[in-house]
Amino acid sequence: MMWTKSLVLIVGITVLLSIGVYAFSLSDIFNGNDKILLSPAVTNCDPGQTIMTISNNGNAHVGLWNAGYPLKVCYPNVFGENYSGNNPHDCSTNSMNRVIKLSDVKNAHAATNLEADPEFNTSVCYGNILCQVSMTECSGDYKLVVSLSTAKNAHVAGNDSYPVKVCCKKNPTPEDFTPTLSIIKPEKSSNFLNWKKFAVNQTVGFEQISAASVDWTVRWSFGDGRVRIMGSCMTENCNTTESYQEQAHYTISAFAKEKVGLNRSSPTDYTDVLVYKEGINVFAIITNPQFNQTIGAGGSVYFNGRDSFVANCTKNVNTIPGNIQYYSVGQGNNILYCYNFAKPPKPGESSGDSSYKFWYEWTFDPGKPYENKINGTWNQDYNQIVEFNRTFVEEGQHFASLKVGYEAV
Repeated sequence: MMWTKSLVLIVGITVLLSIGVYAFSLSDIFNGNDKILLSPAVTNCDPGQTIMTISNNGNAHVGLWNAGYPLKVCYPNVFGENYSGNNPHDCSTNSMNRVIKLSDVKNAHAATNLEADPEFNTSVCYGNILCQVSMTECSGDYKLVVSLSTAKNAHVAGNDSYPVKVCCKKNPTPEDFTPTLSIIKPEKSSNFLNWKKFAVNQTVGFEQISAASVDWTVRWSFGDGRVRIMGSCMTENCNTTESYQEQAHYTISAFAKEKVGLNRSSPTDYTDVLVYKEGINVFAIITNPQFNQTIGAGGSVYFNGRDSFVANCTKNVNTIPGNIQYYSVGQGNNILYCYNFAKPPKPGESSGDSSYKFWYEWTFDPGKPYENKINGTWNQDYNQIVEFNRTFVEEGQHFASLKVGYEAV
């Protein structure tokens, strides 16, 4: 079995890396913020001018505008003038004026306005403002309201001492409301050990949270060439389900796009899943460069495929050898019990599993005059084919793919 996903490499001013991954089995023919200065935005003001309240200057819990905390985040102190509209704390259509989300009305932790965890279902909305998240500084017409310690389950600060900045703009125009989308299921993780696992033919739920100022569509790509466009997402449910018939590592992507007006699109969001079958499973995992990562030129590119692995799955748990740690995937009558094979030893090591061969083949720029392949086995050529640095001489886009093979000995 073979499968592919895309990553592309551009060498020159920047390097954009896109990598295809293949895998198959030959037997079957991858606090330190407690003390901070008080922000001018955190003071005392009338209830109608209060965006939210916080318990302390920093490392704080947060509450709604009427939660009773002594420190208030005030609209006039953020924007330099009083808010004159009606019902300032009501959420607008699609909560486009949401500032942050809370775990409760008071004594709460906070999350950014795109988080869709059901534990964060209390919205802090205010007037006619538009908020976005920045990991640097607020710029232009966007003013700092609060900062968060993390994107979710966060403490807040009344200044910019935390890394996640909540930046808001008053009186936005429709052109300011660029579409946004975040995939929430299957859950994302930067650690492949936490990627969600499924069995072949199992129904997988794909959920997202998105928003735009005009009606929008959501385009799902399931990592195996299949695409589904959902819309109209202003009034319809643009989540979906799908199943996979082939064992592989799949990278799922989605983005939102306006249906009218400027036809703008959100940035594309990604999540990864592992799909298992009964018997031998071979996964090609590339942890560096990351999917669609852009890399500055001026040196070599580090490739890492060491997290590729082989697993054996059975429907009968009693057939798993004793003292072997195993895990289950699937659901209902389609549950598999799987365990991972130990990796073969690296060159010079005596530890590891020598009962099978684990070989790699990388292909760079197929079909081009400078097409190149490198291949070898884990235990013989580790530093050349599992972890290695490669320099690209030709300026422009480059494509790389990885093929991993298993063979019992």
